[in-house]
Amino acid sequence: MRASAEEHRAWAVGEVALADFRAVVILNSNAKLNLGDLASAPAPARDVRGSRQGQTPEPQPTAAAAQLKAPIEADLNMGKITLKGGAINYADNFVRPHYSVDLTNVGGKIGGFGTRSTKPAEVEVH
Repeated sequence: MRASAEEHRAWAVGEVALADFRAVVILNSNAKLNLGDLASAPAPARDVRGSRQGQTPEPQPTAAAAQLKAPIEADLNMGKITLKGGAINYADNFVRPHYSVDLTNVGGKIGGFGTRSTKPAEVEVH
């Protein structure tokens, strides 16, 4: 069942625990984290020439147009995230010389946050 544009839906997750997880975090040369790509819609299928299947190629948006994304329509609240025994591969391609590190046995917690909240979540990572 799909919600109509007028219907308001709020989603809440009480608590999430991640154990023995692995993450790859990259700070690109333009100072954007790759984690922002998680919320992006999947790209449509493309043929070998790079155009969408059955369509002619579209011009690529400018950098300024790419920055103007629609706000997240969801009303999502996350209670708490607990981390235990994780591994994070971090690469910083923004600084020169580039820097990378492998973090192991990562643990901690991330406090509550939501898509409509303006208060930052408390973060404790060790």
